[in-house]
Amino acid sequence: MSEYSELVKNYNKIREYLRDFYIYGFRSRDSFSKKASGRSYDNERRRIESYLGELVYSRSENDGKKIFITADASRFFENPLYKTFKSKSFTKNDVTLHFAVLYVLEKYGASTLAEIDGYVFKDVLSYFDNSIVFDVATIRNKLKEYEKDGIVKSEKIKGKTVFSLQKREDLSSLYTALSFYTSVFPLGVIGNFIMDKNAVQNTIFTNKHTYFASTLDSEIIIKILCAISNKKAVKLTAKESARKKNEDVFIPFKVAITVQSGRNYVLGFSMNTKKYSSVRLDGLEDVTVLDDTYADYDDIKSFYEQKMNNVWGISLQNAPSKYLEVHISYEKGEEYIIERIKREKRIGELEIGEKICKLHFDIVDVAEIVPWLRTFIGRIEYMKCSDKKFVRKFYNDIEEMKKLYGEEIDI
Repeated sequence: MSEYSELVKNYNKIREYLRDFYIYGFRSRDSFSKKASGRSYDNERRRIESYLGELVYSRSENDGKKIFITADASRFFENPLYKTFKSKSFTKNDVTLHFAVLYVLEKYGASTLAEIDGYVFKDVLSYFDNSIVFDVATIRNKLKEYEKDGIVKSEKIKGKTVFSLQKREDLSSLYTALSFYTSVFPLGVIGNFIMDKNAVQNTIFTNKHTYFASTLDSEIIIKILCAISNKKAVKLTAKESARKKNEDVFIPFKVAITVQSGRNYVLGFSMNTKKYSSVRLDGLEDVTVLDDTYADYDDIKSFYEQKMNNVWGISLQNAPSKYLEVHISYEKGEEYIIERIKREKRIGELEIGEKICKLHFDIVDVAEIVPWLRTFIGRIEYMKCSDKKFVRKFYNDIEEMKKLYGEEIDI
């Protein structure tokens, strides 16, 4: 029987619930009970509502009540989904030992393992009736864990290993930068943790377009970035159904984030399909970094970087690139159009003429550039593509739009 607790043991589980019910907002209790019990659903719903409270809404439809999150990003100085990372479950022994070890290291400074063991009992545990006693091995493991996390450091003094707390840096000069980082950058939750530890809040920056949901991929992104840094492959696990999972050994080279939707992708080489591809992170259940450095990492990455010279977004199609030429007009005093093209153009060549900018692309997936080209409707004077269907479709779409709105639109 699933028992309700506000704390979280495994973030993978809460990530799945947040995506299904609170981000996409189309799943009802009945549809979820097909892959888990209704009690499990109720527990997760109550847990998430305790984090996000006023942001949780519901609507009744023919197939049941749908629960979802809605939030105006411009109203928030902090991403509300950061709260979901701050409720990890622990045992009574975990929390007792945590505060005991930190207390004695703060009080006594650098100490050996034996000394810490004695101080923990004398200064903490002896004051409680029927208190537990930790063995030396348990305290050693906790110190090693904290050393790995950067909380504690160890050093040899006169042949003995002593442990002490890491010196806390004065970050007050970085508070403004941290406030900006937490509001706009990937893995902003890290900056948010630092600000929490220093009792600082962002009161400066808000953003009109912030995609809170991308925060749910933070743990996955960290693992992928660690793999890239160490030239390792990863195992991507995606859930196809309640009983079936799809696994792929993947060599990652880059994490990409779309500015249009805020979705996160990993770009790299799939060992299963033997093709370069991109994978949406919000479709993954988990990522495991494999142990060994991948021997051919640099060679495969070099070829990937060549392919990226012809990729506008994240579509790594295994197809020849197509030639695309677009002429965009501008008038005197509209030189900002040129500056915008220079700033936003990701690939290709720009040829600046009198009142005309000529863009030349060798691009793998021409469909990816369409949303950007549409922002120049009214200025596009000429378009040519080696894929003639692309040009026809581009102009046909505009004709359909003219019919839809019933107004004349200058192409």
